[in-house]
Amino acid sequence: MAYILRQKVVVPMLQNVRNSSGKSAESLQKTHTLMRTLSFTAVPMAVGLAAVNAYMLEQKHKSHHRKEYAPYAHLTIRTKAFPWGDGNHSLFHNKKTQWTPGVGYEEDWYC
Repeated sequence: MAYILRQKVVVPMLQNVRNSSGKSAESLQKTHTLMRTLSFTAVPMAVGLAAVNAYMLEQKHKSHHRKEYAPYAHLTIRTKAFPWGDGNHSLFHNKKTQWTPGVGYEEDWYC
């Protein structure tokens, strides 16, 4: 049984691996030329399109207004200060988008 499995499955798989790089130097050269051409043409265009898309999404995001600060008591509970800075700001605090309890927003939105 193991012999049949080896002859029908394993050996053909090994043959495919051996032949996967191409059967001739000409085939390898064609593949190399194709990949090089795609790397210098298609990849920069895709990166450029992704950058334009990200820029347009950010411009759309800037047009939204942020919520006004409302000092809700249940959102401003601090049982102890944070161990960094002044103790009132989170570790990755953003002054434009996150409010500080008792103070509100510290900077204007997208200036």
